[in-house]
Amino acid sequence: KERQYAELVERVPVGIFRTNVNGEFLEANTALAQILGAPDRETLVQHNALEFIPQESLGMWEQLWSNGTRIIHNVEIPLKRADASQVWVAMSMQTITDEIGNIEYHAGAIEDITAHKLTEMELRDSEQRGRAILQAFPDLMFVVDREGICHDWYATNTDLLAVPPNRLVGENLRAILPSPFAERVIARCKQVIETGEMGVWEYPLLLGNQRRQFEARMVPYGEDKTLSVVRDITERKAAEERSSAYAARLEILHELDRAIIEAQAPDIIAQAALQRIRELIPCQGCNIITLTSNAAGARVFAVSSDLNPPLLPAGTQVTIDNPLLTRDKIAQLHRGEILRFMDASEYLEKIPEIAATRKAWIRTLLVVPLRAREDLIGVINLIATEDNAFTDEHLAVVQEIAASLAIAIQQTELREQAQREAAAKTTLLEDVKHRVNGYFATILSLLLREEYQAKKLRQRLQAGDSDAVAQVYELAIAQLTQRVEGLATVHKMLSKTQWQPISLYALAVEVIDTTLAALPDDQFIKLDIEPSPVRVD
Repeated sequence: KERQYAELVERVPVGIFRTNVNGEFLEANTALAQILGAPDRETLVQHNALEFIPQESLGMWEQLWSNGTRIIHNVEIPLKRADASQVWVAMSMQTITDEIGNIEYHAGAIEDITAHKLTEMELRDSEQRGRAILQAFPDLMFVVDREGICHDWYATNTDLLAVPPNRLVGENLRAILPSPFAERVIARCKQVIETGEMGVWEYPLLLGNQRRQFEARMVPYGEDKTLSVVRDITERKAAEERSSAYAARLEILHELDRAIIEAQAPDIIAQAALQRIRELIPCQGCNIITLTSNAAGARVFAVSSDLNPPLLPAGTQVTIDNPLLTRDKIAQLHRGEILRFMDASEYLEKIPEIAATRKAWIRTLLVVPLRAREDLIGVINLIATEDNAFTDEHLAVVQEIAASLAIAIQQTELREQAQREAAAKTTLLEDVKHRVNGYFATILSLLLREEYQAKKLRQRLQAGDSDAVAQVYELAIAQLTQRVEGLATVHKMLSKTQWQPISLYALAVEVIDTTLAALPDDQFIKLDIEPSPVRVD
């Protein structure tokens, strides 16, 4: 019987052992040697059982071996094989004591569960990886078949679901989503299943009172289903719109700068700016009203509108004392404040310049000041048919554009005014020049006539005293003539430069040329040129 028992123990595929309290093997079968990586049973029993315990668990097992835990049943633990590799086993062990409780030996069995344990660990890792992937999922996941039935879903935030979670699985999208949207989703499911290619699309969806933007990536899943991964891209879209709006604002500001440099007319600059404002801000019309120099009235300077004719055509004169442009509101605009009228129709009713048929449809009106160097030169008006049509972002956009536009309009108007004044000055100078030239010609002709008469008088007078008087008279007339000719020359020089300062060199050339031209043929001028002691920095 002992031999039969020994043969039975040797043949079972489970490792069987007996050890003393110190962990020395008293008995072990071949299966145990194979599990622990020993060449044979004889080699195995030469080792201590504690040698096969991993270092991190050694303290626990030493305590268990010495204190004698009565029974261990099917405990899964890792052991260290003879080649230092790891093996997972399921261990059952019982402590055998004598009559007074002293430990005689430990008897037990271990089963190699490494393959099962690795599979279990892989499965656990796969589950953890899947859970991590789901947790890292953008926002939503849906499994939907070609008929529109939802088979599964996942959401990191159930607030992003268009319907309550308990209404998703097993429901047809046609029954839980708005009809046009549901049909579009089902059509895309069929397209992805038939083509086998991933589909990517963006769509807006109203959740409660908030409009959100989503991106869906849909791939085939099995034979007749699709897997959709959905991301909430509302913030990204808002950032893109802000970035696009900012770039467009910069472009408008650059256009205004170019318009100033290229000396474009103020009305052309204003009209172009209004067109670009309407590209950035949703409105049905906008205009620019400029104030007169004494702020007693206003004029529609430029208009961009969907209406034809517009609410207020360009050139329309607008009185200041009306509900929109009262003197109190003008004072607010002077301080740089933006006026927002939520129900503008009641104000427009009292303005005679606006046709009655155009007043009722306007709901929101925005009045933005045009200020240049702290001076209010006008306003930009934006009109819309919806209530609360303009956001704070819209206000910031139009306010920034208004600041540059006011400077552009003022600078171009000042340039045009300077050009008009320069043209008037040129005309005036031409008139003065002609008049002075005429006066000088008359004086010179009179002086020349007197000089001629003096010469004739000298020829007739033969006596000494009378001859001397005639010579003095003739000399005085000649000197006066030269002085008048000198004044005429100076006037001619100043007329050439439009009465602007001239260089010392140009003045010297003119003086020398005039002097040489006045010299008689038998006279000359000798010039001595020396370095000047005067220093000019």
